[in-house]
Amino acid sequence: MSAEKRQTGDKAFAEAFKHAEKVLKRFERIGGKSLDSAINQLRYASRHYIEAQEAEDVSKRDEALWEALTHCRRAEYDAIDASVAVIGSNIVDFDSRYLESSIVAVIPDYADSYARATMLLSKLSCEDSPRDIEIAALSAYGAELDTLVEIWTGISAKRPLVEKLDLEKRLEMRTASRRHIQNTLLSVLAIVVAIVLAIVFG
Repeated sequence: MSAEKRQTGDKAFAEAFKHAEKVLKRFERIGGKSLDSAINQLRYASRHYIEAQEAEDVSKRDEALWEALTHCRRAEYDAIDASVAVIGSNIVDFDSRYLESSIVAVIPDYADSYARATMLLSKLSCEDSPRDIEIAALSAYGAELDTLVEIWTGISAKRPLVEKLDLEKRLEMRTASRRHIQNTLLSVLAIVVAIVLAIVFG
């Protein structure tokens, strides 16, 4: 095998490995807990790369290098898939946990952000992607994931304010509900007293 061909293969592996690692770091940043599948794929990639370096037969080297590159792509896909699942779960939790009026008071463009996020979540989680996905397709996924992360980061940064306002609004609602119940009971009691007095003195 020529030194030039070996160098090209080494460069391709290094780029694929770095790119996959970047996606794993992005996933760590958004608070995901399970990177096991993606990390295992990078371990397999490293093992196959070492096999490629040790192979004396050109076809075995090419095959091992191809396997190493494939595992890098799979690591990236697994990390993106896990990121989509984590962000999707976070957005559903956020949207169902707080009153819409609390969210919109703090995040005026929430409806637009939520619509964009759900569209991206749907697109990223419904793609029919082969396990040996092409790097160009993964790059597109990565760009869409960046947008999704940006949306979620903007929403989650304002979560403490939404939570505080939501608590205040819920307390106000409970207080108003109690007042309404008390007023209703007082009204009913006044009617009962009036009826009793009418019967007694009537």
